[in-house]
Amino acid sequence: MRKGKHFMLLLCTLLFITLTFSLFAEVEAAGKIWKPLPLRTQAQFNEGMPGGEGMQMIFGISYSHDPNIAYFVSDTSGVWRGEWKEAGSMPEHPDFEGFFWESKRGYYYTGEPQDPADDEHMGFRPNGGISLSVDPLNANIVFVSGARHNSSSEYDSAVNGIYRTLDGGTSWEQVFETKYHRNREGQHFAFDPACQGERCMTVYAGTHESGLLKSESGGDPGSWTVLGLSGKRIYDIEINREGTNTILYVATDDISESGKGLYKVIVDGAGSAIVSPLGNLPDFPRTIALAPQSNPDSDIIYAAVGTNQVYKSDDGGQLFKKQSSGLPANKDYKIVDISNANSEYLYVYYHGSGGKQPYYSHDGGLTWWPPVDIDSGNLLFYASAWYGSTTATHPTNPNIALRFFNPQCRVAMTLDGGYSWAYAGNGYMGGRRGGNRTSAYFDPDDPDRKIFFLTDYGPFLTTDNGETWNMLLRNSDYSKTTPVGTVDPDYPDRFITAKGGWSLQYIAVSVNSGVSWTVFNGGDENSNDYYDNQGNLYTSPELRGEFKFLQYDPNDNNYIYAGAKNGSWISSDKGQTWTYLNDKSIRALHPGDGSGNSIIYSFGSCTSGSPTGCNPAYWQSVLFQSEDRGETWDPVNYISIGRTGLIDVEVDPENMNRLYVAGSIGFYLYDKCDANDTDCSTDGKWGKSVDGIEEEAFGGQNDSQLQVQSVVVDPNYPNIIYAGMRSTYGHRHNFIYRSTDKGITWQDIKYNLEGYSTAWSLAIDPLNSVLHLSSDNGNYVLCNDEDGDGIAEEGGLCGNVDTCQSDLPVKMSGEYYSTINDAYGAAINNNVIRSHEEEIVENLILDMDKSITLDGGYDCSHVSKTGVTVINGNITISDGSVTIMDFVIE
Repeated sequence: MRKGKHFMLLLCTLLFITLTFSLFAEVEAAGKIWKPLPLRTQAQFNEGMPGGEGMQMIFGISYSHDPNIAYFVSDTSGVWRGEWKEAGSMPEHPDFEGFFWESKRGYYYTGEPQDPADDEHMGFRPNGGISLSVDPLNANIVFVSGARHNSSSEYDSAVNGIYRTLDGGTSWEQVFETKYHRNREGQHFAFDPACQGERCMTVYAGTHESGLLKSESGGDPGSWTVLGLSGKRIYDIEINREGTNTILYVATDDISESGKGLYKVIVDGAGSAIVSPLGNLPDFPRTIALAPQSNPDSDIIYAAVGTNQVYKSDDGGQLFKKQSSGLPANKDYKIVDISNANSEYLYVYYHGSGGKQPYYSHDGGLTWWPPVDIDSGNLLFYASAWYGSTTATHPTNPNIALRFFNPQCRVAMTLDGGYSWAYAGNGYMGGRRGGNRTSAYFDPDDPDRKIFFLTDYGPFLTTDNGETWNMLLRNSDYSKTTPVGTVDPDYPDRFITAKGGWSLQYIAVSVNSGVSWTVFNGGDENSNDYYDNQGNLYTSPELRGEFKFLQYDPNDNNYIYAGAKNGSWISSDKGQTWTYLNDKSIRALHPGDGSGNSIIYSFGSCTSGSPTGCNPAYWQSVLFQSEDRGETWDPVNYISIGRTGLIDVEVDPENMNRLYVAGSIGFYLYDKCDANDTDCSTDGKWGKSVDGIEEEAFGGQNDSQLQVQSVVVDPNYPNIIYAGMRSTYGHRHNFIYRSTDKGITWQDIKYNLEGYSTAWSLAIDPLNSVLHLSSDNGNYVLCNDEDGDGIAEEGGLCGNVDTCQSDLPVKMSGEYYSTINDAYGAAINNNVIRSHEEEIVENLILDMDKSITLDGGYDCSHVSKTGVTVINGNITISDGSVTIMDFVIE
């Protein structure tokens, strides 16, 4: 109702209203929490295990002196700490007993986002590490050779080098900047055997370019000195001591000396080092293992020497003899390990597929045997042994060891000296969807059914809302990357994906929910003709590329759009035939204005109709749209960023003219709405919007990083947008952001995901607005922690989803207020004041000469109506005009 000047109104309600509770509860003050979503097998679930799919390769693993604590480092997700859990110690999994792994990337979560400027050295910033060693006296002190895992110096970053934690991974510090490159190697750290007390102060470190280092102050920054071997790539170091002399055995890849890469370094009490080549190996040692003796001249040394298999010396490395009985020939032997508890127990691993590994010996290498079982209990999606890393042997029990297996990059444990191995990777996650918006599928008719299309491991299906998962590509296909995927809206058992390597995939289809797959007629070894459920033969051009998008047309299910990095395919007959576009990379769809014509958006290079200043050398620097299913294309606009840079695009579900674009140097808005529209921030032009998104420096060739990898809009609350960040030179501190004002400003929402990581892909379940984050550290969902106990409330996958941006009930022009009177006092002419669906106790005094609207009954996001607002008090209007909607006065 509308009232004019000098009109006094006193109302009381005559209606009895039954209030309903909003699905989205107002609990922002209680806190948000990221809930881990491990891809757990049915067998693991049946055993009461938390699960953990692994899937990121481990390069170093080690027990501490405490057998209940171990660590490992991966190539992409940093350091993880394992702790042995007794039965009953994990309330959510009361029957579980075994190792449970937690990510240790630094920055302990205190409940508030932390500014990395407060302390630049608290987090583990490299992508991962090459090796890891634990102080023999202190289980909380760990050294890691941090690396980007590149194979050369071309892409090195200043965040790489030697990292140390003094508190079990709660915080990290780079103590020496140096280069480590990707490879399967041994340990790069050794501790003085004479160390005593609470920690070892004399530490040695091998590097890939800086030589052999020594610190006498526990590895503090500035304390490292070079002992020798500068410029050589050190693969492994072992240590012994005789009196005041320290003896180091150092494996390198330098075969120019007589020792073929093996060196002996004697460091005397004064710190002087004598470096000399050692031994008679046929090739350089990939790794070495030492059984130290009281007289170093009798030290027993084992060496893994590639296709030459395993060699042994019992005279301190002077003379080596081959000791490989039982080992298969023509294999590249890289890793040899020796038990800390019994030097007769050994493990050796070769690089490559085939057979069961690692081979073990209980007689000092005289005979070697393969394991009988590498998946005891049948707990895995897929059991195989391809290649691995070092073996972590138990400090006191020679029959117990931990190690990494591929595929699935899982942690396994033996309790019988290598005869059998069983899954021990609970908590370790790393299954990663690619940076593409169609890498997750949510069934619109079944909230329990979801598909994740993963990098490296193919599609994974859950039909019980994430409790258990089924791997849909097995056997020879286990390592296939599937960056995108979709499901036929008319046939829910027909799945389509793009499978292959990282940069080249073929379109494949399954008509039986992923049990078997057929490649569309595309020319690879699996290619063959495919008949659909009606017997129609599918034929196609060579459907291949680096796919970024795959989706059915929401207005006509006969159309399928498959967008690759440098080209796209469109089918108008459910995939029977395809039309190729060589200059458009389709990335997004919008259902349009209701007329039945969908809007397709693509990246591409300049055309004759492109905006002024467009440089045709910059592929994917122009955003195009088509309103006729790809027949014709109009350039939306050109982003002049000087290099290829468009990564992802999202469309406002309520306004097809408002676009959100993720780029390699920031986040962009485009809006073609009228300039008088208060929601239009850019008046039909591109605008770079990074207010609140932190730019992080990494050094090296790319000194600053502001790459937005993924952007999604909540389809139910279009003012809420999420942006995921990444860097190619290391992990970011702030890698996930939320905007509540359509991308104008941003807030860090990392919450309990402490430390550094990367957001590869974001997706929102349209049925419940649950945000799914896929990162180097696995998959997570954003939930509520209603009681503040650090555990997400249960109720389906995530419980009730909180889309509130503030616990204040009143919003106007992007600002929040605790009372309607406060908002009214700040209002200007024609403002709309929105209020939650709740009871507000106050007397409204509306006495200013302005026209305003009071609009009630909103959910906590102030976007959707869920009821009415109840005013417990009086309303007095003495000036101006007021329009009141969905309010009840009591």
